[in-house]
Amino acid sequence: MIINNNSINSAAHLYLQQSKALEANKKVSKNEKKAPESTKAAEVSLSAEAKELARATQNENNARLEKVASLKSQIQAGTYKPKAEEIAESMLRHFWGANQED
Repeated sequence: MIINNNSINSAAHLYLQQSKALEANKKVSKNEKKAPESTKAAEVSLSAEAKELARATQNENNARLEKVASLKSQIQAGTYKPKAEEIAESMLRHFWGANQED
């Protein structure tokens, strides 16, 4: 099994959807005085791996937010000095693909 950002983000997205659905079911059952016995709330359980993927995605998002905040403050302070060579290399990798050699 190959794990990449897409699979991590998908797992985290599913986890959030299921969590929201569970919360919605709890709210509906609180608002109803007494639900018929034939109606049962859906129960969702996630594996430890899915929970770990969700935590990893959240940590990755937090790290990205911190980096963006740091860059913003550097730009506002006038201390951000990007290296033209690194920018050019990154642009070439983006347009040619990550595996492109000279």
